[in-house]
This record gives sequence, C-alpha cells and structure tokens, in this order.
Amino acid sequence: MFAKFPFTATEQDFYAFIISWVGLLAERKYQEAYDSVLHYDYYEWTPELMESIINGYGSEYEEGETKYKVTPPEQATGNGDEFYMFWYEGEVTNFVVGREQLAELGYHLPLNHDWSDLSVTFDLVKCWDGLYLQLKEIHVF
Repeated sequence: MFAKFPFTATEQDFYAFIISWVGLLAERKYQEAYDSVLHYDYYEWTPELMESIINGYGSEYEEGETKYKVTPPEQATGNGDEFYMFWYEGEVTNFVVGREQLAELGYHLPLNHDWSDLSVTFDLVKCWDGLYLQLKEIHVF
C-alpha cells in the first residue's frame, strides 16, 4: 500500500517516512519498501533491482564483488544522515498524468555500518487525494 501524506505534510513528515523506509531496506524488506512508494515506468524498479543496485553500490551486484547492505541509520558511523528537499520552481514536466511533481527529496544510505554517498531520491508528487513519494533513483552522488 502506497504511503499517502496529507496536503499539510511537513518536511519532517517526509524525513520520518524516509528513515522508516531505509529501515525496511536494512531489514531486507525490499518488497515492502517497493510497495510503499509510487514508481516511474522509466526506471523499471523492482524489489530485486533495488537490492542489486544497493548491493553493488550503485551498479548491479556481481558475484565476487564487495556486497553492500543497508545499515539502520542509528548504527552507522561517520558523517551522515544527510537528507535534502528542494522544491521545483517554474514549469515542471510531469511524466505521469495526474501526478504533479512538487519537490525532490534525497537521502544518503548507510551501508555496511558507514555512511555512504549512495543516495536514494524521490519526487514528491501531488495527486487528487494527497501527497506521495515516487522513487526516482538509487545512485552515487
């Protein structure tokens, strides 16, 4: 079930959701994480692809390489817990009919007990019944 936010949701509400979403990844609950956000057809995300990209530190995982796993944020060491949100200004191309893109949100993932530069990004989208996060990318910044 997609997580739906009220139109009055705050940046703190989105941050709290993303922290819990990262917690699902740390528990290897990729299907549940996948099911809780909207998706673009363009990125072709699946729970398996999400896991492979994270395990491969931004590229699909290949056997024999170092395998990266998400760590709960409270257990990561070093500088981290980097969250950002910026609002789109001006005319925005909406790639999915009925979903108005409002902002981009990003968070650096903690991997193998350290903060990393592998980030997850979402678009905040407005639909007729509320606000949703739409998974955009999992990539190295």
